[in-house]
Parts: sequence; structure tokens; C-alpha cells
Amino acid sequence: MRRAEPAPHRTRPARLAALALAVAAPAHAQVAGAISAESDYRLRGFSLSDEGPALSANLSYDLPAGPYVGVAGAVGLVPHNGPELLSRILYGGFALRRPGGGSWDVGVSAQRYESYRAGLSARLKYDEVYAGWNGESLDAHLRYSPNYIRPGVRTLYLDLNGAREIRPDWRVFGHLGVMDTIGGRARGSPMFRYDVRVGVARQFGPFDAHLAFTTRGPRTPGPSGRDRHALTVGASYVF
Repeated sequence: MRRAEPAPHRTRPARLAALALAVAAPAHAQVAGAISAESDYRLRGFSLSDEGPALSANLSYDLPAGPYVGVAGAVGLVPHNGPELLSRILYGGFALRRPGGGSWDVGVSAQRYESYRAGLSARLKYDEVYAGWNGESLDAHLRYSPNYIRPGVRTLYLDLNGAREIRPDWRVFGHLGVMDTIGGRARGSPMFRYDVRVGVARQFGPFDAHLAFTTRGPRTPGPSGRDRHALTVGASYVF
């Protein structure tokens, strides 16, 4: 789902919207969520909102024994189209929390998107299984999809995210995603892709304001490469 994603989304509920560092394991079942406004809604470096603003939400439910489930979605104000539904995401998994902090987790997600560009739209969908580590300042997950965007296209995606406080209420954050197509390559699509997001955030109690630079590669010719780099701003409320 990616303080995203998330990516425009993140799949680990205790790290909603890529805004906060890891939360200690709760003593009781816990509901957590985030509402975010962004100047551009992006999936792995690609704008789905045609560089228009978007509002997203993420809601999750954690059990102290380890299971968790969640739902996320986004709507955007798309140029040439107006308000449009951009994403619908369901996820669930199991987290093994460590006494010293952090957790290992495994899970599955079903992700559905609408992508808009110059008045045209396309439906994107894929499912994933993932496994990885959530730490105090760094998390890493490996994600496998058997049907990435097109049936039979199999991908592996390495998802790295980190954050570091540089002074009270200020932090820098970063994301690196690396995707490799391991089977059923679609015509015209590169086998290897990467996306990068770096930025700075300021915390105001439960609110968060952030500025980020996003890029992706390899560079592709034509209109699909025009929004390769982007500077975005956003704000979030985490509860």
C-alpha cells in the first residue's frame, strides 16, 4: 500500500503511509489508519493520476498474536477527467514481533488500480505474496507477483524503505524499489526497473507534512517517459 507503494501504499499496517517509524507491538488488538493528501499519486514511480492531486486512506486491524488485515484506497482529481477512483487494495498477513523491537512478516495483497493519462485510462491489477522485516528505521520486503499487470507476467520486487530523525519533529526518508521480470515478459517492457523516492518530513502531532523527489528507470522513449521525475508535496493524518 508505501509511506505508499503505499507506495502510494504500504502493506505493513504499523507503518501506514510511510509516515511513522515502527510502532511497538500492542498489548491488545489495535486499529490503525492514515489519511493522506498528495500532489501526485504514484505507483512505483509512475503517475496514476496524470500528475493530479489525490486523497488516500489506509485502515488496518492487528491482533497481538500476529495476524493483521487491512484495506486501502485512493481517489484523485485527474486532469481532463475530474474526480476518479485510483486504487483499491486488500492485504493480510502474519507478523512475528521480536522482543528487542521490529518484526518479521509474511502476507498477501490484491491490488487494483486505474491509470490516467491525457484523458485516457487503463485498468491495472496484480496480486502479491511478500515477506520481510520491519525495523525501527528500516524495512525490507521481497514481493512476488504471478500476474503483474498482465496474466502470466511474473515479477520479483525488492522494496526498501528507511527514515531517520535529524532533529526533533524532522526526519529524512527514502525508498528504493527494484523489480525484475522473471517470466512472461510483456512486449516492449524492460526486464529490469527501479524507482527511487527521497524526501524530508515535518511532524505536527498526529499530522505530517512532507516534500519528496521521485524518479524511475530505465529511461523509456516517448510519452511514457515524460513524468519520469517528479517533485511532490503532501500531508497526512495518522491515527
